[in-house]
Amino acid sequence: MTTELRNKLLSQSILAVSGVIFPIFTLPIVTHAIGPSGLGKVIFTDSLVQFLVVLASIGIPLYGIREVANKRGSREDQSKIFCELFSLQFIFTIPAVILLWIIGYISHIELNLLIIATISMVGSCLTFEWFFQGNEAFFWIALRTIMVRAITLLLIYLLINNATDYALYYLLLAGSILLSMVLNFFFITKRISFSFYNLELWKHLKNINWIYAGSILISVYTLLDTVLLGWLSSSQAVGYYSLGYKIVRLSSMLIISMGVVFIPRISFQYFSEDKLELKDQIQTSQHIIFFLALPLSLFFFVVAPEVVALLGGKEFMPSVRVIKILSAIPLLISFSHFTGFQLLFPMKKEKKFFMFLAVGTLLNIALNLLLIPSYKETGAAISNLSAEAFITISSSVYLIKNMHLLFSLKMFFYSLLSSSLIVPIAYLLRAMALSPLLLLIVATVTFGTGYLIIHLKLIGDPVIKKLFSSKLSL
Repeated sequence: MTTELRNKLLSQSILAVSGVIFPIFTLPIVTHAIGPSGLGKVIFTDSLVQFLVVLASIGIPLYGIREVANKRGSREDQSKIFCELFSLQFIFTIPAVILLWIIGYISHIELNLLIIATISMVGSCLTFEWFFQGNEAFFWIALRTIMVRAITLLLIYLLINNATDYALYYLLLAGSILLSMVLNFFFITKRISFSFYNLELWKHLKNINWIYAGSILISVYTLLDTVLLGWLSSSQAVGYYSLGYKIVRLSSMLIISMGVVFIPRISFQYFSEDKLELKDQIQTSQHIIFFLALPLSLFFFVVAPEVVALLGGKEFMPSVRVIKILSAIPLLISFSHFTGFQLLFPMKKEKKFFMFLAVGTLLNIALNLLLIPSYKETGAAISNLSAEAFITISSSVYLIKNMHLLFSLKMFFYSLLSSSLIVPIAYLLRAMALSPLLLLIVATVTFGTGYLIIHLKLIGDPVIKKLFSSKLSL
């Protein structure tokens, strides 16, 4: 593991940690102020936006990383690829905005929320994060995101006070996206030359097809749960599900954010046929996933009541069941990201991954339609977990059988056994009748310290030892 890779992993881990800390501070403010119904309205509207953003993005966020990474070192080539992908993104954003207003009108979304949703959609479509990720500019991404989140956090703290502020809350979220877009565009102008003559747009549309189809399917089974809950149940059910799902999903972004570092690297090494370095990157990524995802999953399963009590309060207690069901999501999402986006995609096997996504999506839709009318947020959680489990298992089996992926069973079981340390810790702390906040702080520090000592001193995994023992510098 090189110093450069460790520094990029550090930048991404800082970014991901800030993504977890941000809702820890904002969710108690928001949930207590606007309540399940207000939160449900915002989440329902934003889920529609995120789905349409995927449609408008036509696979560019992932395709762009690979193409920019393969053209590193050439300002002219990167300028051309950026202008071509920017043009495609802009063209497809226009009909997506029109579709947003049509669906919003049919779904009776409030006018002020639709206006804010339009701002959020344009900002999300034209953020150009793929350009920075392809160039491995992870320090800039982390710095910009933390700054924007800090500003948003301050504004939420100052301005969100009661149940009528849900639209203002959504406006602050949309404003943060718009600010990120402006900052990104400013720095892009320093790195490329703009020219919109002789663009080859069709070439990219032909290459994006399977990536785009896969992106749509992912958005279906990650966002459709919320949309179907809004249609088949109530705003309160959306609020309960969204709180639990958001907490678990955001924690998973710690591993996924670190995994993003490997996409341009694996793509470049596979393209250059550097088999030894490619094998090392794959092993490193897999070890990091097991090291981080397994304790996260078990942690959420054990302390779900305290997490909801702290972040949502008594009104959101049905979210405890949602978190327990979805507690395996950190492991499933991070490993499917590893098999799909870090391996199959750079190896240009995206068609295979699309097939796994297609079956998983159909399973998700079928279970949602079957379970939501009777079990509401619990049914949505079961549907989401089932889809994630199928995609992870099927893509892993394919890689093990056909691409000779070595599954690190030893690291898996070591991490699983050492993660069980959270069970006696939580039991003892509950016996002391601590407040939810104090219990979570003590449990996190105690469990995290003990878990780290076990891996560094008893297990001695070489990848984890290198990650923590070497000096990191930005």
